[in-house]
Amino acid sequence: MAANILKMDSSKSSAPLEENLSRSSSLSQEDSFHTAPEEEAKQESDKFLDFGLLQNYIVQFISDLSQNHDLLADADSEIAPTLTKRLNKEIKVLTRGLPCTSSYSIFIGVDSANMKLMKALVAGSEGTPYAHGLFEFHIAVPNTYPNFPPVMSLHTGLVNTVAFNPNLYNNGYVCLSIINTWSGDPEEMWSPDKNLLQVLLSIQVLVMDNQVIQKEPSCSDMAEDSIDNIIYQNIIKYATIQHTMIDVLRNPPKGFENVVENYFRIKRNEILKNINNWLEDARGQGIEYTMDDMAAGYNESLYLALKSEGYANALQRVARELQDEFIERYGSVNVYINEIEAQPMMYGDDYEAGNLNLPTILMREPSSSDPQAPESVHPYFQHLGDHRFNASDWDAQNATTYCYDASTLNQQGLARINKEIKALTRSLPCEPSGAVFIGMDSSNMSRIKALISGTEDTPYEHGLFLFDIKLPQDYPNSPPLMTIKTTGNGLHRFNPNLYDTGYVCLSVINTWDGDPEEMWNPSYSTLLQVFLSIQALVMNQAVIQKEPSYEGYSIDSKENMEYIMIVRYGNIKYAMSAIIQNPPIEFTDVVVKHFAIKKKEILKTVEKWLDEAKNFVFEGYEYLISSHNAHTVGIFAEKGIYEAFLEAVEELKGLLENLPEL
Repeated sequence: MAANILKMDSSKSSAPLEENLSRSSSLSQEDSFHTAPEEEAKQESDKFLDFGLLQNYIVQFISDLSQNHDLLADADSEIAPTLTKRLNKEIKVLTRGLPCTSSYSIFIGVDSANMKLMKALVAGSEGTPYAHGLFEFHIAVPNTYPNFPPVMSLHTGLVNTVAFNPNLYNNGYVCLSIINTWSGDPEEMWSPDKNLLQVLLSIQVLVMDNQVIQKEPSCSDMAEDSIDNIIYQNIIKYATIQHTMIDVLRNPPKGFENVVENYFRIKRNEILKNINNWLEDARGQGIEYTMDDMAAGYNESLYLALKSEGYANALQRVARELQDEFIERYGSVNVYINEIEAQPMMYGDDYEAGNLNLPTILMREPSSSDPQAPESVHPYFQHLGDHRFNASDWDAQNATTYCYDASTLNQQGLARINKEIKALTRSLPCEPSGAVFIGMDSSNMSRIKALISGTEDTPYEHGLFLFDIKLPQDYPNSPPLMTIKTTGNGLHRFNPNLYDTGYVCLSVINTWDGDPEEMWNPSYSTLLQVFLSIQALVMNQAVIQKEPSYEGYSIDSKENMEYIMIVRYGNIKYAMSAIIQNPPIEFTDVVVKHFAIKKKEILKTVEKWLDEAKNFVFEGYEYLISSHNAHTVGIFAEKGIYEAFLEAVEELKGLLENLPEL
């Protein structure tokens, strides 16, 4: 669990609401932790005069902010009148009190249709490993607010499962006493006189600082320059550049596009100068330490990737990528990334030449000191959380169909998969917005099945997609073999990477060429990484773009929209209706509960798809589309796309009606 880090003046927390809101908004010297000191703020304002442009975006109302909001279920009821009054007061306080300087900045977006839903971009403070990055937090205010605290999650790096801090988990969980997600002294916990401004500034100033590993209780006494803290800082610096700069620039949160564009335009030279300082620090410095280090345990895969590439090499690579992004967007920069002498790879020339048998088991054992997120209170998790991983004797069932042979793992493979199982049971997602379920043959652990649900706002949404996985005898020296079974008996191709023959084309399992860091690496690649890559990076809105010659096409291009329509239709037919009618024996309960719990959401989604099909002109002239899905294109040509969808939706409705109520 994370450390108890929030310390506040008890006189503030005992003040009446009006006084507290006023105090927070005035940002007096006594409240100096709330923002940059006045003199520093003045200097930064003089240095970056056009930072005033961003003042217009400190608090803004955004339509459809609820889209892709991690905490939508926590704010789905109607807002109470008393809560509306309270939130209006807090929005005024946020508008006056949130910092907006080069050193400290926070920007808030409020859903214009539901004030209880918010998103925040929190800028990392100068002099920290988070410096200048934009970290996206999702906030949901319950109807019981302010008697109960807001709910928060960190969205940045979520797909990539980066733990930016022992308080900021790799599943988005925010561990903080002021929002009652960590125990603390009474004055540190949430009380009705506290407010959102205090929460956000506590995260920026007290969580995202240089004392990183110290947030873990067992490491609280470590020095700032301790090896463990330096390792964690190095990991964060790399992740900050990659995920809170490059990724945010390329895919800014909805409604924050102007904030992101202007923020990085103004700060680009300062950012590159700071990164050059990081690179200078990285000369001769790495993270070549044992896996017993606490810092490595929080970000095991990323730690091993940086260790393999060389920390300075990796940092310089993403720094150059960011520099090029700045030049492409803004035309020029005044500061360029310095050249540093390349560090050798972890395994030297033999590794680069591909002549070395890599060590296979580098995963450490989970321990009681590992961060553990609380169980979700959502009914989906309550019903299905225990089904995320199950093992049974497939031969005894006499009904399991499986496309690979019965060869077994060697001793190294058995040791490795046993360690991975422990990680899978803790880390597999299980939420209505996305879930992964695993079934394993207890008599032969090399035989695995996975049921991956499509995520929100994609043409795969709500569907359950079945995969057969085979671990080769020398696993993990060789990657797992995978076949997608949800193909409509070979009639439907769901993606250029997911063939109708069952072939799964993916660099992480070496079935597609990619950069070295994208390919399977026995030192740090895992089944969890493979499953999440398929769910998040393959099964998304950019469908036709998975074909190399179509990478430049936009999401709303005619070609991609036609492929999306094909995927939606196949999803309804094969990943919903067909699997309800004939669930895999290993996942019978999962299938029934998944569709029973999500029944209303599914009907809403497919009705929307049906409505969009009504006026959609499907031509199917594009060779790639017709060649990938000749059967479905033929159905659309024969019946018309709307009639085909209507027939599929009506069949699904009938099946959903027969499911039990949960």
